[in-house]
Amino acid sequence: MAARQLESDLGKLGATNGIMPDFSNVQALRGYAVSHFGRARLLSRLITERSPKWLTHRMNELVPICENTTTTICESSIGLASLAGGPGYDFVCLAALCQFRQGPRIAATVFEYEPAWSEIVADVESVVQDICQSQQNFTTTNRKHHCGYAPCDITLSLEAASNESLAGSLEATQIYTCSYAVAENAVRLRQQEFVFFRQLFHEAANGSLFFLTETTHRLWPELIDLALATQEMRVSIPHLRCGKQGWHLALLKDTSMVTMNAILTPAHQELYQRFQRDDNAHRERLGRKKQETEATTKLLG
Repeated sequence: MAARQLESDLGKLGATNGIMPDFSNVQALRGYAVSHFGRARLLSRLITERSPKWLTHRMNELVPICENTTTTICESSIGLASLAGGPGYDFVCLAALCQFRQGPRIAATVFEYEPAWSEIVADVESVVQDICQSQQNFTTTNRKHHCGYAPCDITLSLEAASNESLAGSLEATQIYTCSYAVAENAVRLRQQEFVFFRQLFHEAANGSLFFLTETTHRLWPELIDLALATQEMRVSIPHLRCGKQGWHLALLKDTSMVTMNAILTPAHQELYQRFQRDDNAHRERLGRKKQETEATTKLLG
């Protein structure tokens, strides 16, 4: 019952109105984690896209297929920052990819606003480690993937006390994920002019990859604007047809682009304009609904 209420709130308050619902009920979180576990598949599709070439190339650099598991790169670690990462699906996805390719270990942290997620994250880490340990008979090296929890608020500055852990991990992080968290925080993100993402895009290490998935594409233009403003970001807008179908974002920080014009391809420009139109229409609908509600309240009052 609690999980169903949370899902309802995510739809009405989150995706529609841009307001984060209450995540403090641990039982609701457990029900949600089990119900939506398939979302790990969505990220797996996104990080293994064959286009554009820069995305494929960078992912293959980070997670190569290691035939010789004694090589240095296969004994290294990849830093994963799962922003508002809730149940730890992103950790599961990257750990599975590294196991399949016999690649590096994943050193992940779920950066979350709601501390109740920490219990679920710990359970997910334990399950992943148990599964990987059971596979050691079939591999020649022991890759123990880790996933911790740390507080984070993506609606505040990277310099805020709640984001101290993330700010201190930028040099050790190669992959950032943000799954189903932008839309439900849209109101506060806009109030703060997306300061968190603006600073993160500027301060992340060169070569960092960003993967953002969402229930709607309406907010992508604002994040694309922030990415292009750095003059150091490559942008892709892949369309995936698994799980929640739709348009998502993949970004690569590439400082070699400083001497280039960071622009969208014609196809991406067309999508960008379409997303803006959809967002404007959505805001107009919300405005009309608010006016109707206020008028009804005034009549009844």
